[in-house]
Amino acid sequence: MKRIIVWVSLGCLVMAAPQVFAVFMGSDGYADRVIVRDDGSGNAVWNVDVSSVAGFGDGATDLSGTFGLMTDTHLLGDVNGDGYVDRIVARPEPEFWDYLVDYSTAGGFGDGVADTQSSFGGPRHIPVAIVDLNDDGRADRLVVEVDPSDNYHYLYNFATVNGLTGDAVGFETWHGNNTHFVVGAYDLEGNGSADIVVDLSDGNWVGINGWSAYFGPGMGGGIVISSLLGDMDNDGIGDRVIVMTDNTWNADLSTAGGFGDGVTDIITTGFHAAGDTILLSDVISQGAYPGYEEWVAGFALSGTDTNRAADLEYGGNGDGMDNLLEYTLGGNPTNDDAAVIMPTTFGLVESGGTNHLTYVYRRRVDATERGLVYGINYKFNLVAGPWIPAGTAFETGYGPIDSEFDSVTNAVPTIFSNTGFVTLEVLEN
Repeated sequence: MKRIIVWVSLGCLVMAAPQVFAVFMGSDGYADRVIVRDDGSGNAVWNVDVSSVAGFGDGATDLSGTFGLMTDTHLLGDVNGDGYVDRIVARPEPEFWDYLVDYSTAGGFGDGVADTQSSFGGPRHIPVAIVDLNDDGRADRLVVEVDPSDNYHYLYNFATVNGLTGDAVGFETWHGNNTHFVVGAYDLEGNGSADIVVDLSDGNWVGINGWSAYFGPGMGGGIVISSLLGDMDNDGIGDRVIVMTDNTWNADLSTAGGFGDGVTDIITTGFHAAGDTILLSDVISQGAYPGYEEWVAGFALSGTDTNRAADLEYGGNGDGMDNLLEYTLGGNPTNDDAAVIMPTTFGLVESGGTNHLTYVYRRRVDATERGLVYGINYKFNLVAGPWIPAGTAFETGYGPIDSEFDSVTNAVPTIFSNTGFVTLEVLEN
């Protein structure tokens, strides 16, 4: 438990609910079904059905959000390397393809507005995938170019800390022609390197790593409408998935030595409809929600320096904010940033004939998922008596600081006493 004590006047009851998300993003090793559907006005609505150890999901939407147009090419990949799969749309222009990225956060998809935008390639450079090709944690652009003889050539463009930027840095001539379907690229062997895979349209799949096997036409009562790759069983190896006209999704599990035996290992129905874009990506995690341990690990600390009570600044003398407090308010445990993240007050403000002291603090947008409870306590005498919990009673609203933190505003009336004390209390459950 952490209390931040600031002198204020005290007050009445004003209720406001904090923001809560139903799901969180992140990899749990099971590729989820994703469909992109027209909202009726040409806008693209992305829907995710989370998979698990039991296989495909239940056909219900677990996460949804609008981004881009149905006329775009729809792609998924972690462009900025933060561990959350982002939505990307590639839009054809007369002389190039325009790529727009909407970054996801721990709480879900982004706000539907492009965070980065950049062009790549010419009109003949067809977007294939957004996938990490150089094992740096950031997803890169992979496109296919069809030459005058209808042969496939592959170009790739590495993402940087600034997102999808720059010119093509690789060129490779390999398998394929315009009668083949480029499934995309996936780490087939679990070695950190993505392999390009094509479906030869006759049911034979070929990987650039040399894997080759049949899986497709002749299965069940339908024909293949979509060929996909994803890890369906959390073994780090890409598995083949086909969606059929008989409304089934079929997965053939790969092994360390190659594609599967061409027989369906996991099957389900539903979720997609005619006109949808069909994708497969490990978007949602059903594991434990990231908390303090994951946060502190991001600062390369070790030993007792990772403890919640550690206060490292100034050679261990600290800045008065231990690690747990830095975590809850968005600080850096190695920098003296107390002046930036501590609660602030802007003095008295008159509203409705009553003076209020405005008190503002930072709160994680995913506080509920992280087990963090923020609230105000008060007392009239700092020497005697217990703190009286007020919770969010003085909260009048909140707004985003960035993708991880909200700024929470409290209005504390002065009607009960001319003097008093308030604490911001953060409880970690």
